[in-house]
Parts: sequence; structure tokens; C-alpha cells
Amino acid sequence: MNEIGTLDIETNRCLLRPFKMEDATSLYANYASDDQVTAFLTWNTHPDIQTTIDYLKNFVPKYETKKIYTWAITLKEKPDDVIGGIELAPTPETDTVEVGYVLARRYWHQGYMSEVFKAVIHYFFDIMDGEKIIGLFEKNNVNSGLVMKGCHLIYIGEKKTFLPRKNRFADLEVFEITKEQYQSLVNSKVSNQKNRLIERFQINFKNIFSQ
Repeated sequence: MNEIGTLDIETNRCLLRPFKMEDATSLYANYASDDQVTAFLTWNTHPDIQTTIDYLKNFVPKYETKKIYTWAITLKEKPDDVIGGIELAPTPETDTVEVGYVLARRYWHQGYMSEVFKAVIHYFFDIMDGEKIIGLFEKNNVNSGLVMKGCHLIYIGEKKTFLPRKNRFADLEVFEITKEQYQSLVNSKVSNQKNRLIERFQINFKNIFSQ
């Protein structure tokens, strides 16, 4: 797997980039302080902005290692306003990562996370040359499950785990997508596009001679 770090990614509506210290205010205000957003996350709601500042002070320097893959999610028109985050956490000694993501509540149900995750999947398989993405979410977190399915991850089972920061057990559903499955999806999409082009050409060809 290519260790290239967290490079900028653009989608139709979003810009994904590394977090920076200046993000503390929007990160805290938009989602880190929201109990509804953090309910199904592995970390707790930040009680104050100093907690967010301390987190960034500890985290941001790690980008220099080129071994972490954690993006701040912003809208293209507001690149300094962080509305969420998405991470690929490498599994030691493998080319497998575990995905985790968070999004400010006012942007839920608008397709942002699926849009972002699909771009990160492309980054992982085509640029990092990774082998597998694993996604885990609590069974009650229906929306996260919809994102996984919408991004073509496949259900492989369930597991129970202890969340130390939450001090409770959680029932998780486990999804994954492999490089082979990803390539199959890409090839299928290309084939469908070719078929549509051929069909369009045939229709236009018929129209020419019917005039």
C-alpha cells in the first residue's frame, strides 16, 4: 500500500483536506459539541472548545508521518468551515483500513457522506493501491448503514465490542469492500457507459436515415 498521506480530494460539492489548527472553532460548533452527532461515535462530545483545540494540537502534527489518512470535510464554497471528517485507519501489517466518518447534523440526508466516501474509496484503491476497506457501525445507526450500502460495501457479519470512551458494549454490523469488488464495479460502470453510447449512436444513426 502506498503511504502517501492525506492529499486533497475534490468531489462535486466538497473539498476534503487535512485538518489544521484553525479548524477548532467550526469543528467544535458544527459537530463535536453535538450529542446527537456523537451518539454512535467512539469518542465523546467535546464539553468545550479547549477540548477541540487540545485534540488538534495532538493530531495535526501526525500528518507529517504520511501514514494517516484523515480528511476534514468542507464545502467548496466554504473551505475553511469544517462540516465533518472521514478517516481510513490502517490495520497494522496489512493493506486493509477501517473507515470512520462524522457529519454535522444540518447536512444529514443530503447525500454528502456518500459522495465523500465514494471519493475516498477511489483514493484508497486507485491511488493508495490498498486491498480492503472495512466499515463497522452500531446496528441502531441506520443512516450509517445506508451510507455503507450506497457505497457498495457488502455485509459480512456482526460483532460485539466494548467502547472504552463510552464505557459500554455495542452491537456492530460489519461491511467491507475489496479491491477485486471495486474493480468489478468500475468495469461494470464502464461497460454500461459504452453500451449507452452505442445505443445512442444507433438511435442517431437510425434517425439520420429516417429523415
